[in-house]
Amino acid sequence: MSVLQTRGGIPRVFRATVESETTPGDADWGAPTGNSVTITGAASLPLLASGQSFLVRDHAAANNNGLYIATGTPTTSSLPCTKLTGDAPTDEAASATAIFALGRARSFGFTSLYLILRVLTNPCKLYFSQADYIDDVNFLTLPVAAADAPHGEWRGPIEAKEVWLLGDGGDTDIELVAFQRRG
Repeated sequence: MSVLQTRGGIPRVFRATVESETTPGDADWGAPTGNSVTITGAASLPLLASGQSFLVRDHAAANNNGLYIATGTPTTSSLPCTKLTGDAPTDEAASATAIFALGRARSFGFTSLYLILRVLTNPCKLYFSQADYIDDVNFLTLPVAAADAPHGEWRGPIEAKEVWLLGDGGDTDIELVAFQRRG
């Protein structure tokens, strides 16, 4: 009997590249308007697409830490964005202490009953909630899968509508299978 038959659900396969953390060098939080701000840097910011989320940790101004979403037309020297969690960002001159955790949320569009995550190129952190991702706590670190053994694979029953993933030591390619409840 295959793993697909034993889980009692409909498998949905997701493949993606999961980004890792980066310290972009000096980044300046301009004059925020509410939760909107444009972060500028000397062509050292991560290149994101509008709508892509990212997390800022360890910033010198604590209000600038939190989850953001890129807006407008981001470049490596100008990143317009909106902060989604916590207090509004504050105007802060160039600071090299911020860590941009790009990562990726994988929303399923349904509540899963079982997950399989296979890590293909670099280790990966797996978080089961947005709060854990933001605080960088309660995660599993999965090593790269070997061709002949599932050591880079995590399997387990989990009821979730999304998980959060972060490359650990570099960007990583993953395969995620979420089993959708029947009926």
